[in-house]
Amino acid sequence: MAGPLLQQAQDISSRLKDAAQGEMLPVRLGCVDSFAATVGPELIRAMCNSARQIELWSGLTPTLAGQIHRGEVDVVVCTQTPITDTRLSEMPLMSEAFLAVASRRWFENRKGDSTAWTHLSEDLPLIRYTARSVIGQQVERLARHLNIDSPRRYEFDATDPLLSLVSANLGFAISTPLCLWQARHYLNDLVVLPLPPGSLSRREFFILHRRGEWHDLVDNVAALTGRVIDGLIRPALTRFFPQMPATALQRSTNQSP
Repeated sequence: MAGPLLQQAQDISSRLKDAAQGEMLPVRLGCVDSFAATVGPELIRAMCNSARQIELWSGLTPTLAGQIHRGEVDVVVCTQTPITDTRLSEMPLMSEAFLAVASRRWFENRKGDSTAWTHLSEDLPLIRYTARSVIGQQVERLARHLNIDSPRRYEFDATDPLLSLVSANLGFAISTPLCLWQARHYLNDLVVLPLPPGSLSRREFFILHRRGEWHDLVDNVAALTGRVIDGLIRPALTRFFPQMPATALQRSTNQSP
């Protein structure tokens, strides 16, 4: 598995090196945390042999959107793009489904009984992402849509502490494949349950960049992201969670320069 990905990274690195022979400006790449922690290392691997200097920034979507509007970063991978700045272009990158996540202990204790997400929400409280994050807002809208009426007890900015409580059977979460892969040291202690499909049940990723700039970089980020999803992350998560839908993690098919 690692061999083909390494070769693809070397191929992209060569293209970046060729493209960098002209104006040698550093590129400032901003990514939401789950993307930076999962696909980000492969991007850095691909770019490390380029003569161009790379600065990788991570953070929440609202912060990154503000940074690219102010010109503090050059290219952003984010999950929400309310573009009001006509100087910016966006490209669809990938999407992923929201999944109910529970502890394996809960699942095994329910053997012989139903283990649908509806029973999960009856047994345990929902452990949330904070509402100041885009994913927290999206999960809250989805939970209301699914009539999950759970008191607000625990809220986290980051996936790692959130899944630590889930793995300890202190509640359940609504999260995504990338977030699960980001905190993959918990995967042996977790199960996932599909949620009903719908417009609220997925989160979309986009690449933002200034018009007329960094097209080669944007194309390479999109290509490498697809290869990491198809060659590494989806196969690994499927081995842990055979019940995860095949469409839970997908590259976008309508990418355009």
